[in-house]
Parts: sequence; C-alpha cells; structure tokens
Amino acid sequence: MHTFTASEAKQNFGELLDSARQHPVRIEKQGRPFVVVISQETFEALEDAYWSLMAKKASKEGFLGVEKSEEFLKRMRERNLKDNEEVKSK
Repeated sequence: MHTFTASEAKQNFGELLDSARQHPVRIEKQGRPFVVVISQETFEALEDAYWSLMAKKASKEGFLGVEKSEEFLKRMRERNLKDNEEVKSK
C-alpha cells in the first residue's frame, strides 16, 4: 500500500488521487495511520460486500422478511391503539 504523510498528500493531491484509483493509499498524520483513500469502485465493492454479509447475518438470526415484518408492526400498532383507548376510558 502506498503511503503519504498528511503534508505530502496536500502537496501532491493529484498524485494521491491517481494512486488511489489503482490501489488504497494510506495517509499518516504525525507518523501514525490516519485515513485510507480508495477509489469509488473499491468503495462500492466494499459496501456491497458489507451489506451482503449483513443480509446473511440477518437471515441466520431469523430475519422475518418484509411481509412478516409488516404484519408484526400492524399487530403492534393495533395493540398500542387498543391499550391507549383502554387508558383513556379509565
């Protein structure tokens, strides 16, 4: 991974962007890793992979799906309305 100091990144911003289109670029501040600059394509691939993992995890943990979730929320709303009516009538 190519590394720039924060000062180098400022002075060579065009080079940093060109490098980041090819591979991730680490920027260090005060000698420590601070941020990594990546291309839009790499970001989108990472984001897709992240959401795919989250969907698999949700599915493993018993994800209800859209229809069942809507049914559950409808029942909860109806129950809440009923409870509120009972409180008002007391």
